[in-house]
Amino acid sequence: SQGAVVNASRYSTILSNNDFRGGIGTTGTSKIDNAYAAVMLGGFANNISGGSSYASATLGTAYASISNGYGSSIISSTDSQLDSSYWSSIIGGRNSSLVGSHTSAIIAGVENRIDSLSGSAIIGGYGITADTHNTVYVPNLVVTGNVTISGNASISGFTSGFTSGFTSGMTYDHSFVKSKCRNRHQED
Repeated sequence: SQGAVVNASRYSTILSNNDFRGGIGTTGTSKIDNAYAAVMLGGFANNISGGSSYASATLGTAYASISNGYGSSIISSTDSQLDSSYWSSIIGGRNSSLVGSHTSAIIAGVENRIDSLSGSAIIGGYGITADTHNTVYVPNLVVTGNVTISGNASISGFTSGFTSGFTSGMTYDHSFVKSKCRNRHQED
């Protein structure tokens, strides 16, 4: 198709039909340059480049860019970038970026960013920047089933009490509770 280019790449494909009416196709100025086993399916004005871009893909994206992404993908996202990140993905959302991060993902959301981390993910939200390895970031979370915590738990901004459902293994800071009770007693 007009504008779709595969340059200095091995085993790479742009499935293209230059027609906005459906079918498989990548249109506009999409380009695969110096990549190995890369693929583009659907979308507009995407780019996969860099000698380290091996087995990377864009699927149904617009203005997406993968540079030196090994085994990485951008799926159904707009204006998102993945640079020097291995086995990582951006799925949905727009204007998000993964830079120098491995086995990480951004799922949905807008303007989310993961830099130089491994095993981290952002789910939804706006303007979230991950800053810790092996951590999942989410703006709000509703759990409709059980929650099991193995390890430490940190709760900030706690506003409501627990009503039922404790079994065993729950600990809390007795000194904090005692000091609050003591302060309350002194105020009366």
